[in-house]
Amino acid sequence: MILRFIFEGLNWINIKKIFLYGTIPVLLASFWFAPFLFYSNSSAGYEGYAPDFSFLFWFGECCWGLQAGGIGVLAFLFIPALFILSFKKCWNNKLILFSLLAVFILGFLLLGKLGNHYPFGVDPVRFVLPFSIFLSLFLGLTIYKTKLFENKYLLVGLFFILFIGLLWNFTIINKNFDKYSYYGEGSRYEIIQEVINDKNFPLQNEFSNYRLGTSRYIFGETINYFMPKVSHNFGYQDAGMLNLQTHRDFLDAIWNSEDINKSIYYLDWFGIKYFEGTTSDSMGKFENDARFKIIHKYSLNGYAFTLFEYLGAKQIISLVDYIDEDLFGKEKDFEWERRNPDKVIVRYDSVDENDAVLFKEFYHKTWKAKDLESGKNLEIHKTNLGFMYVNPPSDSKGIIFYQSKTIEEMIGILLSIFGIIFLLIYLRKYKN
Repeated sequence: MILRFIFEGLNWINIKKIFLYGTIPVLLASFWFAPFLFYSNSSAGYEGYAPDFSFLFWFGECCWGLQAGGIGVLAFLFIPALFILSFKKCWNNKLILFSLLAVFILGFLLLGKLGNHYPFGVDPVRFVLPFSIFLSLFLGLTIYKTKLFENKYLLVGLFFILFIGLLWNFTIINKNFDKYSYYGEGSRYEIIQEVINDKNFPLQNEFSNYRLGTSRYIFGETINYFMPKVSHNFGYQDAGMLNLQTHRDFLDAIWNSEDINKSIYYLDWFGIKYFEGTTSDSMGKFENDARFKIIHKYSLNGYAFTLFEYLGAKQIISLVDYIDEDLFGKEKDFEWERRNPDKVIVRYDSVDENDAVLFKEFYHKTWKAKDLESGKNLEIHKTNLGFMYVNPPSDSKGIIFYQSKTIEEMIGILLSIFGIIFLLIYLRKYKN
C-alpha cells in the first residue's frame, strides 16, 4: 500500500484501490489477524529461520530447492536483468521500479535482517513466496519493456532456461515428497504405523493426563497428524510456544544434558510419562536408572530411537498439597475430565488450606477458572516456569479451567463480520 502511494501518488483512485485490494482482505482475516497482532511477542528475541544468501541461488548445504529458501533459476536471472535494465535505461518505468523495490524489501525480510523483531512464530523464510512472485513480475516486466527478447534466438534461449528450471523443480518436488510425505515406502507414515501397531506402544488416540515427550521430527509432526488427541510437548516446531525459553530449557534438559536430576525436574513439570530418545550419549542416563523402563528399541528406515517410560511420572492436571515457587507437592486423590483441549474439569472430595489445582499448560489470558459448584470466578496464578494453578476455596468440590474469548478476539470477529457485509454491499453495487 505504501509503495503504491509512493509511485502513483496520494489520490482518491489509489485510496479506493488500496481499500478494495488491501483493507477488505485484512478485515476478512481479522478474526485471527487481530489477536495475532495483540498476542505476538517480538520482544522475546525471536529471530526464526532465515536462509543463507547462497541458498537463493541453490548453493549452500544442499541442492536447489531442498533447503528452505532455495529459488535457483529466478535468482540467477535477476542479476542479468538488473544489467539489462541499466543498459536499456528503463528506470523511469514506475511498474518496474515498484516490483524491483518490492523485491528488495521482501528480500530484506527473507534474509532475516529484522533480527529479533519478527512477530513471534513468523520465520523470515516465510517471505520466500511473495519474494518469488515479485521477482517473477520484475523479470517479466523487464524482458517485456526492454524488448530485448524480440530476437528469436534469445527468446528460444530464455524458454529453454525456463524449461530446464521446470524439469529441475519437478525433480526436487518428487525428492521432497519421497523424503517427507506421510505415505509410501520408508515414509514417516510407515514408521509411525509400525510403531503404533507394536503391541508395546502405550498410547491410544485419546486425551491422557500425561504427555509423550518428543524430539524427533517423525514424532513431533507425524503423530500429531495421525493421533491428534495425544498430548505431547513438541509439534511442528516450537516457534509458537507461549514460553519459548522454558520450552527450550526443557528440551536441553531431557535430550542434551547428562544430569539425570535436571531431566526428572522437567519431566515432572511437563507431565511426561513416555518419551523417545536417540542414540546420543545423554540417553544412557535413562537406560541405567531404575526410575525408567525401556518399552522398545526401534530401527526403522534410518531412524533409530528408544521409547522410554518414566515410572514416577507426574500428571498434567492434578491436585497437589502445595506449590512453592518452582516446586509442587504430592498429588492427592482427584478425578479429571478433558473432552477437548479447551475445557478441563477437576473433581475432589475435599481440600486443605495450601492445596492447589495445578494445570501444566503455559498461562495465557484466554484461560479462566471457576468453582465447579458455585460458579465463582477464581484467580489463576502462574508458577515460576509459566504454568497455571488455582488455590480452591475450603468448601470447593471441583475446579473448571476453560478458554474464553478476549476483547481482542471479539474485536477481530466483529471486524471480519464488518468486512463480509462491506464486501457484499460493494459487490452488489458493482454488479448493478
